[in-house]
Amino acid sequence: MGFAVTRTSKSLVAPSSPTPAGETLRLSCLDRVPGLRHLVLSLHAFDGAKRVDAAFDVCVAKTWQSRTRALRLAGRLADDHPVHVCFFANTRHLMLAGAAEGFYGNCFYPVTVTCSSAEVAAGEVVDLVRTVRDAKARLAGDVARWAVGGFAQDPYELRFTYDSLFVSDWTRLGFLEADYGWGAPTHVVPFSYHPFMAVAVIGTPPAPKIGARVMTMCVEEAHLPEFRDQMNAFAAGK
Repeated sequence: MGFAVTRTSKSLVAPSSPTPAGETLRLSCLDRVPGLRHLVLSLHAFDGAKRVDAAFDVCVAKTWQSRTRALRLAGRLADDHPVHVCFFANTRHLMLAGAAEGFYGNCFYPVTVTCSSAEVAAGEVVDLVRTVRDAKARLAGDVARWAVGGFAQDPYELRFTYDSLFVSDWTRLGFLEADYGWGAPTHVVPFSYHPFMAVAVIGTPPAPKIGARVMTMCVEEAHLPEFRDQMNAFAAGK
């Protein structure tokens, strides 16, 4: 059985924005172990969040902060410049009342968090995690608002500007369970990247490692050293 979502707004959808000009972005990867466990357990104990969700929230917050700090140090962002982080949430349960649990590939909503660069760079990780969670908690309301044309700008009209970071969650896709006769993979990366789109992919490292693996392609070469230093400090639990 199929279904359709119809918007009541009769306005035409604006065409996609052109691909922004600029340098291409570089691929980077690190495993985050020591301090992540402490933060996840603290958040789990504080508000009862699932540990896998808490790990995602912490990685989003810290990667967003590390990238923002790198760009600010290079003079790319003023204190009041808005920076954005976007990830995609399942909306199947909102589209089909009473539907069984599950995921439908094209049933998603782009959850976007926006703060000033100063707030993100100087904020405590726990506060940034709460900001991310607040955006996730608004999902049902935002989807309902979008369905009646309540946004001046369509949230699905994504803008790939350098002040935006897009995050994808691979922690529960089962890639590390694949075995073609040579054992489990030691590393899984996206087949292709769009070098104009700042991306972070959050996955899990192969056993026996624990924690999270963060793969990024989100900064120009000039900003890579500072971003790498920030992320290495994150990986070391600092």
